[in-house]
Amino acid sequence: MRWGYRARSFSLLCSISVLLGLLALTLAGCNQQRASTASTPAPTPASDAQQVLHIALGHSIGTLDPAVQLDPESSGMLALVWPTLVALDAQQQPRPWAAQRIDISPDGLTYTFHLYKGLTWSDGTPLGAQDFAYSLNRLLDPCTDSHLGYDLYSLKDAVAFNTETCESVSGSSETLSGSINTLLNNAITVTDPQTLVVKLQQPSAYFLTALSAPACAAVPQQLIAHYGSQWTSHLATGVGFGANLFLVTAWDSKHGLTLQRNPHFWGKKPLLRELDLTFEKSDAVAYSNFLSGQSDIGYAPLAQYGQASAKKDFHAVGNLTEDYFAMNWRIAPFNDERMRQAFALALDKETLIEQVFHGTAQPTNHIVPQGVPGYNAALTGPDGTQTLKGNVVKAQQLEQSYIHDVCSGQVSQCPAVTLTVASGYPTQASLAQAAVTMWKAAFPGYPVSSATIDDGTFLDDLLGNVTAPTLQFWATFWVGDYPDPQDWLSLQFLPTSAYNSSSVNLSDANALMIRADGEPDVAQRMLDYQRAEQMLVTQVAWIPLDQEEVWWESAPYVTNYALTTTEQTPLSVWQQVYIARH
Repeated sequence: MRWGYRARSFSLLCSISVLLGLLALTLAGCNQQRASTASTPAPTPASDAQQVLHIALGHSIGTLDPAVQLDPESSGMLALVWPTLVALDAQQQPRPWAAQRIDISPDGLTYTFHLYKGLTWSDGTPLGAQDFAYSLNRLLDPCTDSHLGYDLYSLKDAVAFNTETCESVSGSSETLSGSINTLLNNAITVTDPQTLVVKLQQPSAYFLTALSAPACAAVPQQLIAHYGSQWTSHLATGVGFGANLFLVTAWDSKHGLTLQRNPHFWGKKPLLRELDLTFEKSDAVAYSNFLSGQSDIGYAPLAQYGQASAKKDFHAVGNLTEDYFAMNWRIAPFNDERMRQAFALALDKETLIEQVFHGTAQPTNHIVPQGVPGYNAALTGPDGTQTLKGNVVKAQQLEQSYIHDVCSGQVSQCPAVTLTVASGYPTQASLAQAAVTMWKAAFPGYPVSSATIDDGTFLDDLLGNVTAPTLQFWATFWVGDYPDPQDWLSLQFLPTSAYNSSSVNLSDANALMIRADGEPDVAQRMLDYQRAEQMLVTQVAWIPLDQEEVWWESAPYVTNYALTTTEQTPLSVWQQVYIARH
């Protein structure tokens, strides 16, 4: 999930089982719901007419196009409509979904997806391998202007294709789909209506987990061809449209969305007949709807967290969202490891996070958050300890050494530090303000301040100026796209990654991350990632600050509803949610 895009409200051909074993690690710690899970008899379902779930959100869903929807909460709703080849289960492991079977070549480079027969769009159009080939290619097409193409960067030639300009490919046949083009080595081919073959650049043990992202779902080529960029405006026409558990039957981008059970879904149909989403002007208004009984699921705003967390129906999990400060290793003073470590160690993260989050986030030294396979409980901070209180004495020693060697012993001659925050993100602004206060106390006289810039300019600089950066130091967050260390390490810090805006380049860590990305042995893979992460933390690739939580409440009659670390409800869980008799 790209920086800055999220709602802050809770927010042999091998068997498929071989690869799934690579990620079959138990989610621990913060992935446990706080509410009691004592065994009780299952409530009796209400009649089908009553199987309607009402949810109020404190924001709108701006688009129903999964390729450009960046808010994880909204993407979770779109996942109900648009089918993916694989989907994460309740334990966050990838399982076949629209694909009935998946074969993997011995070298790990070729994946063959065998789709269920008889799949259709709700308008009766057959849904097959060509639809997935088109949709995956569309996600990577630079003319789609998606911020999520990196979900497919393990495909052969995907990076080169996705990072082209729209002008360079517009009007040509240059795509990744082998049925159209051979220039890019047939990364995606359709061998028959139910069979899709995908080739990878190198073995990628995380590929199926990444492929489960809602952005990788099939979208209707027939509607896009007919209506162009306005295709999502026509989904609610007639009986509605979709191909997954639900259909879109009503949508007003400012007011609400209605999804109804898809009678043509190929697998186990959901127990819920309808989902009604209402878009309110704020989280507080949406939560008020829940408290008054107008909606069935409630997401308490931060100001009401304390009261909500004491309730019987309150649930919380640590989510895959991490706030952090990043600096560019090419720009002084952060081109010097001493100053990166000094600024990291001068922070008392426990106090900082309590000031800003009031108990709703956990301070951390980790880049890979808890709840992701490979989380390293033994990881230490830049000073070799696990303290979250900082080490001001060590920080001052490092700063004074830098001043002596680089600034001729005069702090006034040292490069000024400006921590930049994107506009519209009050949490980052609060973290920045509190941190600057701590740095000024630890480094008397050192020129350090914060500044706010337009969020569009902020993201353009991070994503568009990797080779010629202008941001020196910035406050941001990362929302995990999928629960795998690759999303937090290789994607962020390999020199070849478009997301390495910090210009980090550690050869030993690079070798470990590259090996881990394709390592078939799960234990060795996680060990390699852990070693790489420790190097990155020690040399301060980021200053990790905290891991956030997602929390919710549900009415007593709502059965089986739950969120996971990804802030989404898995499709297999949606199949089990129902309204009990009340």
